[in-house]
Amino acid sequence: MSYEANLFVKKVKVLHLMNRKYLWETIKLNIEIKSKKEFEDYIIKKLNSSLKYLNHEIEPSNLQMPILYLILKGKRPSKSCKINEKDLRKKISENFPILDVQIYKRFQIKLRTLDNYILT
Repeated sequence: MSYEANLFVKKVKVLHLMNRKYLWETIKLNIEIKSKKEFEDYIIKKLNSSLKYLNHEIEPSNLQMPILYLILKGKRPSKSCKINEKDLRKKISENFPILDVQIYKRFQIKLRTLDNYILT
């Protein structure tokens, strides 16, 4: 190998990184929810079945403590049930060993059909 060829030789070192885990959960709201407490209890109950395997003794500095991405789909809760994302995030974080929760709402919009516009 000539001197010029040695200038372009790169040394590669493999780094093993420990990345934090991310969990994606989708909850479908198929029932009519009328109160904030009923809504929060329903979410906790649904998450309990899917997150029960998480270790409750890990510390937030531990990379095994995941971040939860929560998608809410289905029927929009009634207007009397005001969803406060900050309160919901706090309630979920208190009940499960997760570092943080990001909540995405994908509620159905009532579709208007032709019947709504036809006068009888």
